[in-house]
Amino acid sequence: MFDVPKGESAIRMVYDGSKNRLNDSTWAPWFLLPTVETMCQTLEPGYWCADNDCGEHFLNFPLHPNLQQYCGLDLSKLYPEKMAQRENLLTAVWVRNVMGLKQSPYASVQGALR
Repeated sequence: MFDVPKGESAIRMVYDGSKNRLNDSTWAPWFLLPTVETMCQTLEPGYWCADNDCGEHFLNFPLHPNLQQYCGLDLSKLYPEKMAQRENLLTAVWVRNVMGLKQSPYASVQGALR
């Protein structure tokens, strides 16, 4: 897990799915990502288009429930003041699509089409 800047005063947390072996145990079907060229082939006179940047709402799509049990986070280092009062780890479960997990792009596109 790491963070990246978001705007001037915020961060976006990123759970890097390529750092574990979950990709070795999952499968994602091949699917076509449309390009500008393929999209323009479907247009006829009078049609109009808009730009929908799915990259900005990647985390709006849920991680499949069967995978959530394998995407735990150790938050202990983020909250040292709470850890002073605890003997065990402070953990959480990641429930949104994971950057670097091979099924995430497919799940996001499928979610956007619904």
